[in-house]
Amino acid sequence: MPMTNPTEHPAAQGVWLLGPAALRIPLGCGSYLICTQGTAWLTEQSAAPEAAGRDTVLACGERFVARRAAVVFVSAFRGRPARVAVGHAA
Repeated sequence: MPMTNPTEHPAAQGVWLLGPAALRIPLGCGSYLICTQGTAWLTEQSAAPEAAGRDTVLACGERFVARRAAVVFVSAFRGRPARVAVGHAA
């Protein structure tokens, strides 16, 4: 799957190699982000107070499913390389 820039193509499915700098990835309700290599750290930005600022650490094979439209900021955990993929529920 080709590498894409999530800030340029926010609705696109894609795969990203993560580093220490956070990527901003918009997710629609039901969309998911899955860690396919390493460990990823994400912070959810949401209009819902109970979700805003929530941190999640994903090990390889784990996924985060957006229960509402949100923006996540995702980076490699502790600076070790990681890879994530974004998909949309069918």
